[in-house]
Amino acid sequence: MNLKEKVKSFPAWFKTTSKKNKLGVVVGALVIVFILSKVIGGDKDKIEYEYYKVEKGKVESIYSETGEIQNSNVTAVVSTIEGVVSEVYVDNGAVVYRGQNLFYITSTATEQERALAYSNYLTAVNALEAAKYTKLNLESDMWVAHEDFEGQALDTELSVDDPIYIETDRDWQAAEDKYLNQDQVIKQTQAAVSNAWLKYQAMIDGIVRSVANGTVANLAVASGQQVGTVDPVLLIEQQTDVWVKILVNEVSIVKIELGQTAEIVLDAWPDETYQGEVKRVDQVGVLDQGVVVYSVYLVISDADEKILPAMTVSVDVELEKKENVLMVPNKAVKIYQGDKAVQVMDKKTDQVIYLPIQIGSKGLMNTEIVLGLEEGQEIIVGEKSNNDSSSQPRGMFGSR
Repeated sequence: MNLKEKVKSFPAWFKTTSKKNKLGVVVGALVIVFILSKVIGGDKDKIEYEYYKVEKGKVESIYSETGEIQNSNVTAVVSTIEGVVSEVYVDNGAVVYRGQNLFYITSTATEQERALAYSNYLTAVNALEAAKYTKLNLESDMWVAHEDFEGQALDTELSVDDPIYIETDRDWQAAEDKYLNQDQVIKQTQAAVSNAWLKYQAMIDGIVRSVANGTVANLAVASGQQVGTVDPVLLIEQQTDVWVKILVNEVSIVKIELGQTAEIVLDAWPDETYQGEVKRVDQVGVLDQGVVVYSVYLVISDADEKILPAMTVSVDVELEKKENVLMVPNKAVKIYQGDKAVQVMDKKTDQVIYLPIQIGSKGLMNTEIVLGLEEGQEIIVGEKSNNDSSSQPRGMFGSR
């Protein structure tokens, strides 16, 4: 009987054979399956460790915080008149001073628009005069109320809980408040006058002047070109420091010192890194959302025209830098029995064990080792397996 015929006859034989033979067949099949699983997937859960040889190098300790640009060494010039450029008086690279003529513009506003703008200006002026006149009337009312209070309450020596005393006192206080509050109304109307005048000036021919001392750059106007009152038409580069402000909590401020260097990255330009230096550190903290903070000011040494006021920045202040010290990656340092340790492979037991260490400075990537390790010593920094390449080390004293 060949193999094919034996296979076909196996079900009938298994059905009629004894229980002892059936048990033997089942056990044999299980043994074969077990052996095959070991052969095929025996290394499936075998753990492979990632090792690192302790070496000497540089450990930098930094303090990271967000802040903002306080000022810029570039001033953008925007046309104050909407119209057509008639003449340009400067070019790129020209040195200018505040108030110097830059270019002349012929307004494109119609006569009707100019008349309306001037009418609005006169209306604002009249409102200002009315506000000033109202203040005089309110002052008069205040003194009348004060005299009434003195005559009916103080001179007659009424008690403070007398209805007449209370009423006249309140009338005087109310009149005084109205008089004092009128100053704010006057300030608002003065601002309205200035705004109306600027709008009128933007509709008549005129010269646009420099708003700062410096050097002209990025000139974007030419004769015959139309300009608006929104987009910058040129930049003026100034020889001024660009300052950055960060707020530091009371725990970290003791680590910040004058002269410390920093790397600064703007949110607007994440691929560029600028160099900075701590120039001022406040000695008195202020309360900010329930937390005491101190202002720290840095100067950017390599600032350029891309940096604008109020831009958000990320600042890494270098607190400490140590050269030629024993170091290991930060991820290699573990917590063990309330202290620091690293994991090593015990060659005798082939088990991962914890080795206590004493650390020094901790940087962004590496940690200084003061005691417990030697240069060239091999430690475990992680583990990887066929199932999970991101799993953490296991050993005699810990579990996942």
